Amino acid sequence: MIDLCIRSAASAAISFTLLVPSGTAFAQRALEPARIVQSWAPPVTLERDDAGALIARGHDYAGRFRSGVVEFAAAGAEVGESATLEIGLGRIRRGDGTPLRDVPGGVEAVADGQFAVFDRGEGVRERFAVRADGLEWSVVFERRPKGSGDLVVEASLRTDLQPEPAADGALHFRDPDGGGVSIGTVTGVDAEGSSVEGRLRLDGRTLRLELPGSFVDAACYPLTLDPLVGSIVTTHNPGYGPSAIDCAYSPVQNNYLIAWARPGNPFFGQPAEVWTAKLDSTGIVAGTPLRLAQFNSGTPSPVVGVAYARQYDRFLVVFGHDNGLVCQSVDPGTPWRSSLVPLSTSRVLELSVGSDPEYDKIRIACLCEEASGRHAVYSTAVTVGLSAPTPWPINYLQAPSTPWNSYQHVAVSHDRGRALVVFTETWNSTSQYIHVQEVNDRGGLVRNPLLMLTGTNTPLGRISIDGDDYGGLVVWEETSSLNGSTDLYGRLVFADPGRQITFASALLPIATDPTYNEVEPSVAWFGSKYGVFWTRPASPNSIEGRELAPQCTPCGLPITISPTTSTALAVRSPHIVPHRRSGANSHDALLLFAQSGILSTDSGILSTRFSAFGPGGSIGSAGGQCGSARTVGTIGTDGPFAIGNRDFRVTLSGSTGNLAIALVGVPGLDIPCGACVITQPVLGEARSIVLGSASYVFPVPCLPTMLGSRLTFQWIVNHPALTTSCLQGWGATQQLHARLGY
Repeated sequence: MIDLCIRSAASAAISFTLLVPSGTAFAQRALEPARIVQSWAPPVTLERDDAGALIARGHDYAGRFRSGVVEFAAAGAEVGESATLEIGLGRIRRGDGTPLRDVPGGVEAVADGQFAVFDRGEGVRERFAVRADGLEWSVVFERRPKGSGDLVVEASLRTDLQPEPAADGALHFRDPDGGGVSIGTVTGVDAEGSSVEGRLRLDGRTLRLELPGSFVDAACYPLTLDPLVGSIVTTHNPGYGPSAIDCAYSPVQNNYLIAWARPGNPFFGQPAEVWTAKLDSTGIVAGTPLRLAQFNSGTPSPVVGVAYARQYDRFLVVFGHDNGLVCQSVDPGTPWRSSLVPLSTSRVLELSVGSDPEYDKIRIACLCEEASGRHAVYSTAVTVGLSAPTPWPINYLQAPSTPWNSYQHVAVSHDRGRALVVFTETWNSTSQYIHVQEVNDRGGLVRNPLLMLTGTNTPLGRISIDGDDYGGLVVWEETSSLNGSTDLYGRLVFADPGRQITFASALLPIATDPTYNEVEPSVAWFGSKYGVFWTRPASPNSIEGRELAPQCTPCGLPITISPTTSTALAVRSPHIVPHRRSGANSHDALLLFAQSGILSTDSGILSTRFSAFGPGGSIGSAGGQCGSARTVGTIGTDGPFAIGNRDFRVTLSGSTGNLAIALVGVPGLDIPCGACVITQPVLGEARSIVLGSASYVFPVPCLPTMLGSRLTFQWIVNHPALTTSCLQGWGATQQLHARLGY
């Protein structure tokens, strides 16, 4: 049976999870000269240097474990340089003054798989999971902490980076060059998924992480105290806040193209402009930003969109303004850009572009102003090749049919060969509607619109959509008729080929806090879960986010990103760019947002990397093999054993057998088989062995109550040369014991 929470258990574990320091670094993909994307492998290492210290490295971070402390290199730095942050565990106590213990220093770390571990004695272990996107820090207690009151963990801090408190209680350590390290707010989560806000305090060189005593005493163990430490990169500083941002990712070149619009300012004579820049895999500008267009200072701000066409490895930049719609093709790997290609001469008010993960066409949906002054919804497509892009004809999806109806907002999904366009309609200034239409790869209408939502006196705002090939999640702003706050709601839609578009869920409240406005939604599909990000403009201003399972139940911890300096006025306009949208088999993404401040150095476009999953729980060998590894093969796993990871795989390699059966069981419920151990299966599936390999997908459900549960995985293999005391003609690999994590 799976581990259950027993509140009277004698032993317990409390962990503190931190992501350090360069946020969510992305794994680079191995490339061949022909630009063919090869299998993905996280570029993480944990090995000893010549002095005997353990060194952890990811794509753009490094950590050194020595004499009881860990040193994190800030973005662009190396361990031992000045732009680093060093943390050493110091003391653990309860709020009533009970000194649990002073943590002894001078302890050397040992490597345990992909973990660096300090044994602090008396049942306390400090553990760092080495992952592609940083290090995850945890302190594990084998027994429930004695005493009463808040639980306080103190750590000494040493750094030349300047600390700056954020409005929501987070801490930022700034590098004068624009990057830095961010330590997020503290959250406590117990094994049943219950959570509580903690506190993060910096007193001189002492960092304190605190959890309320009432939660610590009542929690179901293990309990996780979770502040996040990551980098926020100043992607570009345009001097004042951009009015629109969009971005796309090239999995071939492992880089991004970002486009943004700057509004004009008649008072200062500043023109409205459209800019683009390439970003490297870490989100930092590579090369010189390029201005595509400039308009007079009285022109309303242009709108922009960026998408990626995989077939020829090309970006497409689209921007709209008072005089029409224009596009340009960009090569991710060279300076080549096509000429600007006009698409329409109508005034463009809002714009959305949709990538096709496999083919050469980009769908475009836009809100345009008719000669009558009312708004219509247009769609089109652009074929992206090796030369200039080729536009398809403009299609009218919806034009005002009466003097009383008009359209306000539009978004298009990212799908293979077809797409869904969603848009809002106002009728006679009172009734509000959301429509969904399916378009083909040329932007032409496939089906009649589906009336998705109706309402009276509930104004609808901006809208976003993303999903897989058969539909997706639509999220929109809606003003409450009760308290006037702007909330976010969503609904799943399903577009089955050859049938009508249908609802796949009821109305879903996404962010509905009555004391705050939640605006500017951005939705991303990661393959196993959705990510939804939005702006909370009220004080304290922040970018908020949450992860949702495919059926849109909560999955994972809340996400908060605050301004990077205390002088910043606002963060806004979040835009999430999942790698999967470009055809990459990845759970990673880049989150961009705008920051507007009093000083020009505080205004700009910032980015932080994001991954839908952490390192998952620990996985270790438990022995029990029956037969030679050269015959039976070797068991392994692919992907983190993390809540909500539907792509977690158990693998078999190097086998000379004919047939394999994957067994899933619970530790302790095994079948003795002579000198071997066979897992008593709760689940089992047969797989053919092809070229010595087999794979079994175990879709981990997104149930936070399963956190800490343990399972056993094992393969039994059919081979005529194999004989065991209980399985004639069969052998078995070693068992793997896995504990479920985030």
